[in-house]
Amino acid sequence: MQPDRRSRRTRRRSGSRSRGQGRAVRHRFGQVSEALPIPAAASIRARLGARLIDAVTLTWALGFVLVELDQRLLGGDPFGRQPLQVDVTQGRSLLFVVLTIAAYEVIPTVLKGATLGKALVGLQLRTVEPSARIPWSRATARALVLYGGPVAFGAYGGAFLLVLVVSVVLPASGRGAHDRLAGTTVVALPREGSE
Repeated sequence: MQPDRRSRRTRRRSGSRSRGQGRAVRHRFGQVSEALPIPAAASIRARLGARLIDAVTLTWALGFVLVELDQRLLGGDPFGRQPLQVDVTQGRSLLFVVLTIAAYEVIPTVLKGATLGKALVGLQLRTVEPSARIPWSRATARALVLYGGPVAFGAYGGAFLLVLVVSVVLPASGRGAHDRLAGTTVVALPREGSE
């Protein structure tokens, strides 16, 4: 059942639409249709919660990769009889760190628009301009800015992460340096029962 035109016009003029709802779009031949809803920007609390989940998951994954794969299987000690000595300055270990971070951050971002933490909190990464997907190049650039400092500077990488957190908190848009460089933004997805 289609509502009559008068109620749609009245509703459009009243301006009762909020940021999360669709907006009317007038096409070339006078047709009016609903555009996709504009999602609200993600709150700092939600972004930090998602990043905490990502950090815990990534730490576990890195521990598994570095200890089990690198040291035990490739290091010649499959049964764990020798004490562990993980040295990320070795080329092989550093390569495993970079590949694990790329697999965790870049692949799900391109395919689904969210890492595990973002998906659990209800956030999604989108491009600033309307696009179906985030390109591989943008997702990789975003991950390099986000994780490149801590990986490259090791113990001093925490200072780099602090700069990134401040770059998210200070601007009114809530977009960090990594988001501005990649042309992306983190948005909150509407809840299932909210409509």
